Amino acid sequence: MNRTPDMGRWLAALVLSASPLALAGRVGRLHAVSAAAPEPVGLTLADGRRDSAIVTSLRSDGPAERGGLAVGDEVQAVDGHRVRGAASVRHDLRHAQHCNVAIDLRRGGRPLVATVGRCGRTTG
Repeated sequence: MNRTPDMGRWLAALVLSASPLALAGRVGRLHAVSAAAPEPVGLTLADGRRDSAIVTSLRSDGPAERGGLAVGDEVQAVDGHRVRGAASVRHDLRHAQHCNVAIDLRRGGRPLVATVGRCGRTTG
């Protein structure tokens, strides 16, 4: 049987295989990285393990970076809502009721909370 590989997954695997996160072994299993543009708050995400999302890039001086997020952070909740991967983080950020959104995350095994301003769209 001739099978054509899913190009999106293949590309994501190729990109992730060379990423510092994958090389450092900090993330057990990453899924395909979104090909969409970064969020208006200036971050790009990948699905992480155990119902989380991993920050894969940040826009320099964007709202997410100013709010304290860093590449490699494992996002676990947005505005008090547990996440189920990168798509749910995107959804929760877009539909948050407040200008300042609390993001529960883990960095280096430690729990942290970052606050991201999402209403100042001119800078983010």
